[in-house]
Amino acid sequence: MSKLFDAVRATFLFTILTTPMSHVIPVNAEQSSRMSAAVVVNASPKSVWDAIRSPNPAFDHRKVLSVGNGEALVEETFDDLPIIHSSICVIKEIETPYRRIDYVMVKSDKLKALAGSWIITPLKDGRTTVELQSSLDSGVHMPFARKIADDVTLKKCKQRLALVKEIAETSEHRVASKLD
Repeated sequence: MSKLFDAVRATFLFTILTTPMSHVIPVNAEQSSRMSAAVVVNASPKSVWDAIRSPNPAFDHRKVLSVGNGEALVEETFDDLPIIHSSICVIKEIETPYRRIDYVMVKSDKLKALAGSWIITPLKDGRTTVELQSSLDSGVHMPFARKIADDVTLKKCKQRLALVKEIAETSEHRVASKLD
């Protein structure tokens, strides 16, 4: 028990000291916090959309179960989660092409709740802003569990945004090169 407490305390202190609070946007703190991060991508909304939806091994393990009528059902395994280690979730995604993808967890082996949105906004200069909002309730009841869950959520948001930016910009560059 002492090792677990020490690990949780070390994780908490590290995240408190290294997380810039300007990126945290809490919504309804009684239930869960919605974490949000955004990035400007040098690519079109279509390239960003394709990058979000593309299968990529750098995302946690993801398998599309069904697609139709602007909705998708996806099974995703989230690894490297504090205390619970990993979780398998079935997620319903509602798509508005090239604008947004809203998602909500339908079931999970460990998590209590997961929901959020990818929001794609074209800019006048041809670039695109992509924002990822996500909230997570791990169902873990211990001191600082909410803070730990928020930190993990924000970290995963930033990792996914960086990957989407890289994929979209690489894809856009390849298309532009073919046109030259």
